[in-house]
Amino acid sequence: MVLDVDNNGRIEALTDGIAIVRYLFGLTGEPLIQGAVAEDANRSSAQEIVAYLDSVRDRLDIDGNGTVEALTDGILTVRHLFGLTGEPLIQGAVASDATLTAAAEIEAYLESIENALALPVDPETGAQYFPGELLLKLAGDVTATEVGSLAESFGAIAIEPLVSSDLQPLAGGGQWYVAKFESDTDLQETRNSLAADPNVEDVELDYLLSINFVPNDPDFNRL
Repeated sequence: MVLDVDNNGRIEALTDGIAIVRYLFGLTGEPLIQGAVAEDANRSSAQEIVAYLDSVRDRLDIDGNGTVEALTDGILTVRHLFGLTGEPLIQGAVASDATLTAAAEIEAYLESIENALALPVDPETGAQYFPGELLLKLAGDVTATEVGSLAESFGAIAIEPLVSSDLQPLAGGGQWYVAKFESDTDLQETRNSLAADPNVEDVELDYLLSINFVPNDPDFNRL
């Protein structure tokens, strides 16, 4: 849940909402978190909250104008968390260059990030990806016994086929694997290092994929 700033499993106006607005006003340290962190928070220090909000900042552009601002995006977020809808939600809080201007559009976007996984975003593609994981396609001449040692040499703590096989869990090169790393691993740097290895044909972040196309089959709704 992107808007669960203090990571206590709930999204609340007087904690998460206030923290977002203060962050967008540039507050840090104690002024950022004072009275705005739940007692059962799993993310409670100002440093942790700033780091988290930095990681999801682009998704706080509620009106879609390319700029994240306290008096527009921040106010829209807090009003939404207080349950406002329609004109009371958007009045005076939508930028003049916004691409999302109708209350229904704003509400839909806010609901989407309320329910979305709070995953990091690849700055190159704008897509979310799973931290601590890379997808590797190994060269065809890599043997099954070499797969684990190759991954370990780049700091992986585990590796498994992207498509699992009970009969042949590590079948060697020519197929895709999921390599898992410690959560604080710099995946961009590791990806670059793996891409330069002749034993690796391709390496990608493990992107979160979603379906955004509805089939035109007239019987689709009957499934």
